[in-house]
Amino acid sequence: MHIVQRLRRLLTPAPPPVPPGTGQRIQAVEQEAAKRRLLASARIMTQAHRRASRPGGPVR
Repeated sequence: MHIVQRLRRLLTPAPPPVPPGTGQRIQAVEQEAAKRRLLASARIMTQAHRRASRPGGPVR
């Protein structure tokens, strides 16, 4: 069984090398996207609260 696994590893091409720091770069991009989504959601909530607190109530 181990022989089959070793042969499979030898015969399958190795994945292309990944430049160093790629994982950190991807994580930073995902973190920025999450931050933008959170800020957009907070902005929408703030606008809704402001509309609801007007004297006439929510505008429809």
